[in-house]
Amino acid sequence: MKIVNNIVLVAPDSADPNLVDSSTPDKRVMETKYYILFIWGLVDPNIMGPYDTPDERNEAVLELVAENGIDEHSYLKVDVTGNLPVIDGFSEEELYGKE
Repeated sequence: MKIVNNIVLVAPDSADPNLVDSSTPDKRVMETKYYILFIWGLVDPNIMGPYDTPDERNEAVLELVAENGIDEHSYLKVDVTGNLPVIDGFSEEELYGKE
């Protein structure tokens, strides 16, 4: 592991950590994937994705809300960069569409 400009670079297990080129961070480590955590009936969690962009995920959550409603289910957005997940709620605009 090497820290460059407050970014943690992780080399594959088989690589020599001294050989990590800090000028070109590994895109697999830095790439963010976007998911939906859909909790059916407030008790049955399902992860959906990955989606390549937040907009793609937002389109998918609009379809889920249209198909399943919102009163008895929960929808959360999950952004995963490297191995770090960040879970957050969708805004009303994201759940109901732009007005």
